[in-house]
Amino acid sequence: MKDDRKKLQIQAETALHEKNYQLAVDLFSKLYLTKKSARGNFFLVQALAGLKDYSVALEFAQEYINSYLAEDERLVFYIHVAVFAGKSLKVYQLLESLKPYLTASESQLFYSTLSFEFELFEQQGMVDIAQLKKQLHYLGALEPLKQRTVAKKAAALSYQDFVVVVKDVLVDKNVHPIVRTSFLNDLRLLNVREEFDFQSFLNGKMRLIPQQLKGLEQTEAFQSYAALILGDTSRPTNLSQQILDEITLKLMILYPNFLEVEQKQDLWYHVLLNEQQFLKATESYAQIATKLEKSIAEWGPSSK
Repeated sequence: MKDDRKKLQIQAETALHEKNYQLAVDLFSKLYLTKKSARGNFFLVQALAGLKDYSVALEFAQEYINSYLAEDERLVFYIHVAVFAGKSLKVYQLLESLKPYLTASESQLFYSTLSFEFELFEQQGMVDIAQLKKQLHYLGALEPLKQRTVAKKAAALSYQDFVVVVKDVLVDKNVHPIVRTSFLNDLRLLNVREEFDFQSFLNGKMRLIPQQLKGLEQTEAFQSYAALILGDTSRPTNLSQQILDEITLKLMILYPNFLEVEQKQDLWYHVLLNEQQFLKATESYAQIATKLEKSIAEWGPSSK
C-alpha cells in the first residue's frame, strides 16, 4: 500500500512538472483525500491553479493556511491564487493583520507581489473592474438579494478602488444595512485611518474612523450574549447556536454602535429575538424588533 502511494505520488509530481494539470489534479486529489497533509495540499493547489480553477484552489489552500503563512515562497503563491480567485481585498486584509510580524523585506515582497498580481489579474480581464465599480456605485438601485451578490464581488477590487467606491455606499439608505456594515468592517480590516460618513441602522448618519472600531465578535454586546446563550446548558447545543446566529446577524445590522444594547442587555435580548410578548409595554422597541426582522427577511431566506 505504501509503495502504491509512493508510485502514485511520483506520477502526480511528474504530471505537474509536465503541466498535465488535469491528470495532476486527479492524482493529487486521490492522494490528498486519503491522507491530508500540508505538502499534499500545496501540490493539489498548484495543480488546480494550473487548471485556472482558482476558487477551488483557494478553498483547499484555506485548509492549511498556516503552512502558507509560514513560508515566504508559499505565501507568494497563495497571493497569486487568492487574487485570481477574485479576493484581492482579502489578501490586503491578511497582509495588514500580518504586518506587525513581517520584516521590512518580507513586507516589500508581499505587498509588491499583491500589486503585481492584481495588475496581471486586471490586464487579463478576469473581472471587469470598471463595470464592478459602476455596479457598486449604483448598488442602492438593486434589490437586497442582488446587492448581496454584487457586494461579494467587491473582494476582487484593489485597496485603492474599494476605499474610493465604498464611500457613497456607506451613506446610501437604499443599500441594505448588512452590506453597509460589512463594507465598514472591510475598511476596519484594511486598517483605514481616514474618517468616513456612515448611515447606521438606528442612529442616523455618523462619522467614524474604521481603524478605531472593534470587530463584531470583540464587542462587549456580542461577548455578553454569546456567554449568556452558550452557557445555558438547559437546551440542546445546536439550538443555542441557532439563537446566537440570529442575534449575531441582527447585531451586524446595528453595528457599530452598541451603547444602548450594552446598557439594556435584557430588554435588547427580547428585541433581537423579536419576542413581541415581552415588548408590549415598550412600543418603540417592538417597532425596532419588527424592523430588524424585516431587514433579515429582505436579506434572504437562508439568513436565519
